Amino acid sequence: MYTKKQRTIALVTCMAVLFVTLFSILFITEEAEHACTGEGCHVCASIHHAEQSLKQLGNGLTEPFIIVSLFFPAVLCCFTALFVIPCITPISQKVRMNN
Repeated sequence: MYTKKQRTIALVTCMAVLFVTLFSILFITEEAEHACTGEGCHVCASIHHAEQSLKQLGNGLTEPFIIVSLFFPAVLCCFTALFVIPCITPISQKVRMNN
């Protein structure tokens, strides 16, 4: 299946995404009320960069989530219909099969 190297790479990738997300949110909340020096403020540029990275992380999950949220109930209904709708065959109704 998966090798130890692949699992390690996946874990490091997940940790990097969590690290970027958490520290971007922390930076934005800490520096929201900073003393802005006007145009060319380095803190404002950093806040804008952090907001853009959060938007890019969030945009990747929107469309697949919508597709899955629409597809999953349809599949669930199909599987439950298999248990609710009886399987009727001529043999289950004891129909005589003559040649």
